[in-house]
Amino acid sequence: MSASTKRNTFSFFSTLNKIYGVNMAQQNNRNLLDSSKNMNSDTRVRESSYLSYFPGAYQKEEAAWERLVDLSKLSSEEKLIYEKHKLAVQTGKESYEDPATGYTVMTRLSHYKRGYCCGNACRHCPFSQMNVAPSMKTKKFNTAFYT
Repeated sequence: MSASTKRNTFSFFSTLNKIYGVNMAQQNNRNLLDSSKNMNSDTRVRESSYLSYFPGAYQKEEAAWERLVDLSKLSSEEKLIYEKHKLAVQTGKESYEDPATGYTVMTRLSHYKRGYCCGNACRHCPFSQMNVAPSMKTKKFNTAFYT
């Protein structure tokens, strides 16, 4: 594992420790850190690690996202997308059908389960689209999702 990956992994867990009050040293996370040898430099965290080490963390994160939403800044089409996504998340679904195109759109839950930004500029990316190539970063965050 490179020094950069170790530092990023440590930083990630330190941040989660501050947010959720979970001491990773007491969580027997040696296998999790060892598994990062197979990850690339963007410090990916797997579903089994994030969701099992931090039960309830997703709900806290989702609540934080909901507090960001300003419906007055959304168009009527964006409000419909927001409502479809919110319903899908509340019912534990990992995707919903886009009302305008009919395409399947992944929810934040499915992204959290993956544990890292895939780099495809996803609408509901909870990782600030950190792995999206600069040339593809054309979407703006409208307080609810990327458009």
